[in-house]
Amino acid sequence: MHYKTISIDKWRQFRKVHIELHKNLTLLTGPNGSGKSTLLSLLELSMQSNYREPFLATPVNDQKTGKSGYSLGTLFARFNPFIKTEESNEQSVQHEIGAIVYSSGAVAKLRTSNSDALQYHVNLSNQNTVVGFKIASHRALPRYQAVQSLPVSGMRPKEAFEYFSQAQSHYQRGDRYHREGKTVQNPVAPMKETLIGFAAFGADNAHMKAVPELIGLYDDFQNLLSTLLPEEIGFQRLEVRSPEIVVVSKAGEFPIDSASGGLMSLVQTAWQIFLYTKGHGEAAVVLIDEPENHLHPSLQRDFLGNLVRAFPSVQFVVATHSPFVITSVRDSKVYALRYSQFDKNANESGSAVTAQEIDFVSKARTADKILDEVLGVSVTIPVWAEHDLTLIVNRFERTELSEVAINNLRAELESAGLSEFLPEAIGRIARD
Repeated sequence: MHYKTISIDKWRQFRKVHIELHKNLTLLTGPNGSGKSTLLSLLELSMQSNYREPFLATPVNDQKTGKSGYSLGTLFARFNPFIKTEESNEQSVQHEIGAIVYSSGAVAKLRTSNSDALQYHVNLSNQNTVVGFKIASHRALPRYQAVQSLPVSGMRPKEAFEYFSQAQSHYQRGDRYHREGKTVQNPVAPMKETLIGFAAFGADNAHMKAVPELIGLYDDFQNLLSTLLPEEIGFQRLEVRSPEIVVVSKAGEFPIDSASGGLMSLVQTAWQIFLYTKGHGEAAVVLIDEPENHLHPSLQRDFLGNLVRAFPSVQFVVATHSPFVITSVRDSKVYALRYSQFDKNANESGSAVTAQEIDFVSKARTADKILDEVLGVSVTIPVWAEHDLTLIVNRFERTELSEVAINNLRAELESAGLSEFLPEAIGRIARD
């Protein structure tokens, strides 16, 4: 079960937001406060999760009476606790704020209700269960903790995922996490414990047979890291030097606990998706909030594309501020959440968030202009477009720029979806 669309209207900062989700990758971008993380949280409602952060209402005062209350969306009269609207009279406190459509065609309505409290929840009617999970924007930084014990029969991927997720959730909330008589200070410790278990119980030796469910998992994860990690890291392998995990690279060897924040972010993201797909199936949905955190721009440009290729059956929905992430994968959908003016009536006027799809494939220049407006920075040519443009230019580098040659160049660029780059292509050929 995957997602097909999500729509939100007249709730919080949103007005008429409609997003069609790509089967592999959808990217959401926009300024701070535009609602990217909120959309991920609404999609997460269809997933099985042990803990959900409630939404927060806005405390408001009535200027006429001085009374205090809470608004679930200060932009729209329907949520003003001091104004009786036609909707509130008809539906009491229930508000339909949008819908999620699944790949099955089923439609789940998103509903919330007025409550005299700061915290509140959004509910789904006709909910379908989506197999997947969300990766939050804050990744755990390395903090050393020795491996204290190993299960005598190893740990299966599904159990290992829950172990890591619980440790990470408690870490993010600042709580202590206790498991089987030990205190887990950092999610890196469960990862080390599980990896050592995969190595110890996932292969036959002279004295013990391998646990069938763990066979090959240690090597599979090493191969995944070789695919995902950029070449400049020089990753070669992981080694168990009990009770530690050591990263062996071309630049040297170091305990995994001493990895940089960027490298650890990549490893933790890969680890969660690896465990989840091994335990629940390859056709999962993964929501990722701000994958660029801790990553150098060159890593931002490569990592998401590598991730999509490594997990071709996963549907990714990603919220990001990074222009390098946004332009990293050609076969994707990109939506910019942006504020625009509206004026329906005397009670509803102002600036609210709408969603605009950005077409990088056939209108790269226009897309660049939109993102410049939304993010406030210019976007470099997408990595895949740069590659295709270079190949085409190279084929014409020894060709005289006659009318026939220019027409042929134009045709090739149009075929590749790069027609707007004709002046740049001619300039490159002329310079050569």
